[in-house]
Amino acid sequence: MATDPPVEPADGAHHSGYDPSTTEVILGETAALLRALGLTSHHTVLIGGMVPNLLVLDPPGPAHLGTTDIDLCLSIALIDGDTAEYDRIETCLRSAGFQPTKKSFRWRQSSGLRLVVEFFCPTTDQCPAGRLYRPRQVENPTAKHNMGGNLTAVALDAGELLSTDTVTVSREVILPNDGGRMSYEFTVCGLLGFLAAKTAALHKRDKPKDAYDIVWITESWPDGPRGAAAAITASPQYGHQDVPQILDSLYDAFSAVDKVGPASYARFLADPQDTPADRIRLARRATGAINELRRHLQGS
Repeated sequence: MATDPPVEPADGAHHSGYDPSTTEVILGETAALLRALGLTSHHTVLIGGMVPNLLVLDPPGPAHLGTTDIDLCLSIALIDGDTAEYDRIETCLRSAGFQPTKKSFRWRQSSGLRLVVEFFCPTTDQCPAGRLYRPRQVENPTAKHNMGGNLTAVALDAGELLSTDTVTVSREVILPNDGGRMSYEFTVCGLLGFLAAKTAALHKRDKPKDAYDIVWITESWPDGPRGAAAAITASPQYGHQDVPQILDSLYDAFSAVDKVGPASYARFLADPQDTPADRIRLARRATGAINELRRHLQGS
């Protein structure tokens, strides 16, 4: 059987770096990795660019462009040492064919697609956003056991929402290495957590795909921005103290065509032959989508 070529991580700068046709293959690889993690997978939430295709099964427009890596958020219980799992994450990763890179939160397959998996976690008193979390044996032996000696996770501002605003999504996948077809249940961050993480990323890094992800999922949600607003307010974490600030940050980022959200969206989707007017139309589309989401949320 022919093997799929390696998937090179994209830099998030332009849509040309992504191939939607690889989505099903990467989904199967993700299921295989989570199965390899065993019981630890119950404390692991799938976040990042894989989420839109899992939360929106049948989009009304173009399919989401997908992702080139796997992003996982570890639960608060796992990193705080409130639960002890039999197998260390690090051991499971190595058994599944992943090896650490120079960045200890990022591991890569040593063969096959050579997919990259990155680990994240909620912020703690000892680990603010943006820092690498690595528990110390003397301070937290259970958490140290859970993660292993080398694995770290990047602390995210939205990490608490990502690991608590979750849904279970069942998808049929084809496992790699002739593993067969099966129905797998993914624990995925919900729409509120996804928007929180992407909004924070939009402000803190120059990766235009963050804006694309925000607009795509808002427009493609069943019943569009109205349905997205209903899903957000239905989240059990909608009353979280950080949500008003998160939403204000989202609204501000898309409040005008020259703000970072619409400008990034246009940069990501525009082609070299596009005119300035084409880019403005893209920016207006982004602004319109989030403004409509805002109207429905504020009217709820």
